[in-house]
Amino acid sequence: MEKPPAAGVTVEYSDPWGIYHSVAHELHERLPLKGLHWNNPSGFIRSIDNLYIELVPDDRSNPTPESTSFDDSSSAQDSGHVVKIEASKKERRHQFPGLRRTPYLKIYLLICSDVDTYRASSRQSVREWVKGHTPSVQSSSKLSKQENHDAFEWLIVHVLPTSADGFRPSSSAKPDSNVEKRPTSSRWPSRSSSSVIEKIRSDFNGASKNAVDRVAQIHLAERPAEDSVQIKRRSQDGQNGWDDLMTKLKALILTSFGLRVSQYEEDIKEKEMQRSLPGWNFNTFFVLKEGLAMGFENIGLLEDALTVYRELAVGLKAVIDEQDGGGDASEQTTRFSLYTDELKEAFERAINLSRRNDPGLNASPSTAPHKANEHTQVLDLGSSILDTDRKPFRNLILESNISVFDFQCYVYARQMTLLLRLANVLVQKSALIKDTASNGSAETHTTKSHLPSPSSDNSINLPILAESIELSTEFIASTTQIVREDIRNAVKRSEMSQYTNPEILDTIHDDLTDSWTFSASQCILEMTSSSSLSKQLDPLLRQLKPNNVPSNENNGGQATDLVHRHDLPNRTSSLPLNAAKPKPLSQEILPSVTSLDAVRLLPPGTTHPGASELAAQRGDLLYLARRVLSSIGFRHGGWRGNLADVASTTEAQDDEMQDIDLEDELKPAKGAAENSIIASSALITAGISDKNLLSALESSKSFYTAYEDLTALTLACYVVGDRRKAAEAMTADLAYIRFQLKDYSMAASYFRQLAPFYAKDGWSNLETVMLDMYTQCLKYLGRIEDYVHVALRTLAKAVRSTSRAMTESRIGSFEQPRTWHTLSSTSVCLKDIIAASVSLDQPVSVPMDKYFDNIRLDTHILHSPDHDGFTLNLQLRNLIPEDMEAVTVRARLISVGEEQRSELWLTTEGVRVVKPGMARITLRSNIMLPGWYVLGNLSIQSSNIIFVNDSSPTSNGPLLARSRDSASSNLLHHQDLDGQQRLLIWAGARSLEGRVVHCEETSLDQPRLIKLEIVNGKEQVTKGKLLLRAASAGLRLHTAEAVVLDSDFEITDKTQPGSISFGGLPADTTASIRIPYGLESDLRDIVVRMEVMYTTSEGDFAYACNSKIPIFLPLAINVQDVFKQNMLFSRFTIGTATSVPLRIFKCSLEGNSDFRADAPSFTSTELDVFDLQPLSFISRIRHRSGSTTKISLQRKMYLHIDFRCLDEEICAVAERLFHAALVNTPFLEFSRILEPTLSSALRRTFSAQNVEASVLHRRVHLGSFAEIGWEIPLAGLHTDKGNKLREWLRNWHENHQTFSLEGTASSSPMQHLIVPVDVPQVQVLLTVRLKHMSNLASPEFERDCCPIGQGLPTELTIHHTQYWDGSRKHNSEEPAFEFCYEVHTNTDWLIGGQRKGHYIASEGDDVSFSLLLWPQRIGRLLLPPIDIRPSNDGAGEQECPVVSCEMDYRDQSRTILVASDLSRTTVNLDPSGGGGGWLMESQSRKS
Repeated sequence: MEKPPAAGVTVEYSDPWGIYHSVAHELHERLPLKGLHWNNPSGFIRSIDNLYIELVPDDRSNPTPESTSFDDSSSAQDSGHVVKIEASKKERRHQFPGLRRTPYLKIYLLICSDVDTYRASSRQSVREWVKGHTPSVQSSSKLSKQENHDAFEWLIVHVLPTSADGFRPSSSAKPDSNVEKRPTSSRWPSRSSSSVIEKIRSDFNGASKNAVDRVAQIHLAERPAEDSVQIKRRSQDGQNGWDDLMTKLKALILTSFGLRVSQYEEDIKEKEMQRSLPGWNFNTFFVLKEGLAMGFENIGLLEDALTVYRELAVGLKAVIDEQDGGGDASEQTTRFSLYTDELKEAFERAINLSRRNDPGLNASPSTAPHKANEHTQVLDLGSSILDTDRKPFRNLILESNISVFDFQCYVYARQMTLLLRLANVLVQKSALIKDTASNGSAETHTTKSHLPSPSSDNSINLPILAESIELSTEFIASTTQIVREDIRNAVKRSEMSQYTNPEILDTIHDDLTDSWTFSASQCILEMTSSSSLSKQLDPLLRQLKPNNVPSNENNGGQATDLVHRHDLPNRTSSLPLNAAKPKPLSQEILPSVTSLDAVRLLPPGTTHPGASELAAQRGDLLYLARRVLSSIGFRHGGWRGNLADVASTTEAQDDEMQDIDLEDELKPAKGAAENSIIASSALITAGISDKNLLSALESSKSFYTAYEDLTALTLACYVVGDRRKAAEAMTADLAYIRFQLKDYSMAASYFRQLAPFYAKDGWSNLETVMLDMYTQCLKYLGRIEDYVHVALRTLAKAVRSTSRAMTESRIGSFEQPRTWHTLSSTSVCLKDIIAASVSLDQPVSVPMDKYFDNIRLDTHILHSPDHDGFTLNLQLRNLIPEDMEAVTVRARLISVGEEQRSELWLTTEGVRVVKPGMARITLRSNIMLPGWYVLGNLSIQSSNIIFVNDSSPTSNGPLLARSRDSASSNLLHHQDLDGQQRLLIWAGARSLEGRVVHCEETSLDQPRLIKLEIVNGKEQVTKGKLLLRAASAGLRLHTAEAVVLDSDFEITDKTQPGSISFGGLPADTTASIRIPYGLESDLRDIVVRMEVMYTTSEGDFAYACNSKIPIFLPLAINVQDVFKQNMLFSRFTIGTATSVPLRIFKCSLEGNSDFRADAPSFTSTELDVFDLQPLSFISRIRHRSGSTTKISLQRKMYLHIDFRCLDEEICAVAERLFHAALVNTPFLEFSRILEPTLSSALRRTFSAQNVEASVLHRRVHLGSFAEIGWEIPLAGLHTDKGNKLREWLRNWHENHQTFSLEGTASSSPMQHLIVPVDVPQVQVLLTVRLKHMSNLASPEFERDCCPIGQGLPTELTIHHTQYWDGSRKHNSEEPAFEFCYEVHTNTDWLIGGQRKGHYIASEGDDVSFSLLLWPQRIGRLLLPPIDIRPSNDGAGEQECPVVSCEMDYRDQSRTILVASDLSRTTVNLDPSGGGGGWLMESQSRKS
């Protein structure tokens, strides 16, 4: 059977005249054929750039010795075709098409100088050849399928000699003996040849109009004796002939190819439809479909061929999966061999070799060194993975005698061959693959001519090369299990399977599998190397391994390859046989640019597209080989090169990880490796066929050095391929290797860079192992500060890993577990860390939740019966399996529910030992800040290590304490912190409490006042201090002006701003202090922080509150003044400013020494003021006797108002009723949280309408238990007490759904407001009168009556006085003022006379003006309005001063009756009833 075809199609030529050697040279120069375009029947056009042709003679050709001269590397190989010397024998047709190669085109070479010779001898010979080789498509019979599979075309090539006797055919050329030979006598060879070619075409082209031209003519080379003109003519004719020949070759070959493809596709479709029928065989289908792929490959359509092989690979996998899944055997005729003979032979040879080393001798690698020649008998199949000639695969497939392993290897090798050709990688498989296959066996001597032809990197398609590596990686990874199963089946059928030691058999089994994987990876890496990629890898490799990367300027960048290339200069192995000695630690240069830095310093964009993808895929394949090396190293020496494997082993076992003694190479590994490695199996390396693997197993140092080299290569590829995560993993392995080699400084440098990466991505177990090694490095190097930080982090990871193994039954239990797991994944302990932290300058803070869990506070506080402080229990579980001495435990509570936060610290007393498991710690605080809190942070300090748990809620507000009222008013807002445990801090009923309220008395012309109240409880205060701080912008507290309102309370010092010291305060007493304050801007509320620090017999205590005090006046006052000549009337209107009703108890205007005020008194009457019903009263103000002559007058008077807001009164009544019911119960201790809660709930329900309705009906709806929101404060109490209080509150609400305001005295304080009122002043008061004169025109009318149509004479009189001018000087000359007046017109009057005018008047002057008013309508008409104002126009150059004046228009509301002037009128109405009428006559009053 013939081997698979190389690239190119076969063209058979018949040369009975022996003229091939004369035309071969020119023919070779025009090959391969270029620019072919095949029209696929499916409608797509395929372009073929180069079509290689293999020329073979038929059985009638007579090759000459000269024809063999073209079969060399300079002509045949470079031109893309091969000339075969042997004549092909006649073959019979095979029943499976595609198993043999048949020509696509048959050529008959003819030479004839004239027509006579052609007729006499040549035509008969050509006719017989055409008859014997013409395809039956031109005959009348129908083509068979076999003929279509081997379809070909034919072509007659007439070779035109240079002259009649210039051509000398080969002496061995023997045309048919029965044909008579005649010498030519033509004198015009060109004309004769033209006639000959026309005769040939007429004889053989056919008479059809669409007949294909199958005749071509070419010229032989020119003779030197011919002149230049003749040579030029012959050259042009010859070029045309050769072009015509090349065109016909393309067309005829593509025609044959199209027929073959159509037949193949038809047969394949038919076989596909029979797949479900019994008896269908995949092997025969494979051979049939592969024939189509080979046809595509031969013609140069490599992508189509690759597609077919991919479809076959999918079909093969489906068949294998079907058989593995237990398909119906009766319907499956596809059979595979159970094992591969070569694998069985390799296994048996490995068994024989292993018997030479008796395991009972306990030999070691040092006493029984590995020798390369001892392993040459073990066949290395991985190195020949791409060799399809090592066995007749296609015959084995047809015979169903091929194993699954061989089958998949063959399909993969065919795909790789096509991919490498597409990537333009020129390879001679017979030289390279066989040379690679000899690696590890006998030495192979190859010459340079047998090596692969190097391809230029500019022509290599790197993306396709990367695709080939990706295919290889997937194939090798998936086939490894098939190799294992194949060897297992071979062992079952081998006579050596009865070997006494089954563990050695398993070792050999695994070694054979891993060796195949490693060798296959080497082979692929060798085939896909690229110098352009190596130029990018070399700088990174020099950084990672500066002493182990050779220069590859002349080596194509192959220093980055893992495999050894034989007979190439200056090649340093990536897995050296003798590892270089490491540099001393003192001489080792710390990596300034190590692996992670190399990742960050990625090389610039390469000019070769696909280089990044190629590097990434090579990195994956190198990673696969690296895993094999790690597996073999662990199996034979217990050496782990992969940090992830170390982490997984550590996680699975409870033994503590121990270091490997690198000095003793014969000492087996401890821990996990000791249980899985047997001494005898460590000696058996007969199953390892790769020399590099054997070299790496010589010692632990050789293994780690080899593994480091391989890891560095993988890392460099990942960096160039932009695989950042994978590069980080490779860096971790490099760090582990340096740690195993005891290069702690370098390892620490790696670990320092890797720590953030693994912490961010959550590699828990791997990070724990890495941090443990990092900790050991730092401890060895003496870097104490770094050691403490990293050791704590390592301990945290180990603690969390161990805590997951604890049972859920122990969670929340205070009982110590019977057995406590030790930290198996790390070697650090808390005792060493604490001891090391003593020398630190600054304490180290670490998160507590990494070492403790179940951290929670009790839900309620406990008040001490002896003092004003309280305690709180803290519960947590110590995950560290060691006792820890806690010097200080502190908890910070943060208030919630309002913008301004407060914080409260609780601490322990003395040193506390925290044991493993659940622990309870009692915290205490002598500071009382009432309100709702959550745990902000918790700290436990031991030496210089502080464990901190921070769970503070986010808030932008400042840290301020909360007052009693503010805390209670925000109790309902705690639900905004769902998911956090809340704690209610509240003061006891008999503990000290501070309050800040607004003072009851407010005077608008005096500084505002606030009142401080200190309510003492059960303890006597010996001394104390008040600290006040303004928490509002622009607020100034004048503590130096503080005044005590109680005689028994004494202030000892108030000189310091914001601080007031006081003396003793007896128990159960209240002290009040009044402090003035000032504001820089208008505010509705002010916030004052008050802290009371006091001392009792039990110690020092503090109470703090942050009070929000409303200072906005709830009432609004409006004043309207009316000036009269001797008195002033002021109208006061008092209303609500907040829509909340007010109750006025007293309202009076107080006079002074110069003015007397007469106003109604409200001292005995309570008046309610509503939003739409204000209080209004008029006060008369007059000068006191003798005050008018004073130079200066006291003009300020005071308005006194006593009032109370009705909403405050309702709340006060409700609190009084609730307190009265609470006094006789055991729940009085909760009064300071219950009473403010009730008041806050009532205020939330208040609205202007609700309060008005309650005041008018004198009854208030209290609300239900749920409406008040009692559940919120109850949640902060102890469960038992809270349940009892809840039941009492429900009963109280049932009995007090409403309460009456009748007959109840309010405890709310009455507010007293003093408003300063200034008596207004004006320079000039104008008293205006508009008097009627006697009505001479109509005397019959009354004085206030006027007939319409007649004028009304009037007189405008203006009186001037300066009675209300406070700046008037009585003894000086009275000044004169200029005024202007204007009588305004309207629709009622027409005004005659001087309607506008200017005048000058002084004190006491009367000015009169005459006017005539004409009424315009009948009715009562108001007199026209008058406006008088000071004139701004000066007399001459002198300007009049600006004058303020008021006008008292006495006749402003006076009316005039306007009536008609007729006494009688006669009207005639229309008698017809049409509604019309006529005025007949009228008579006026005068007549």
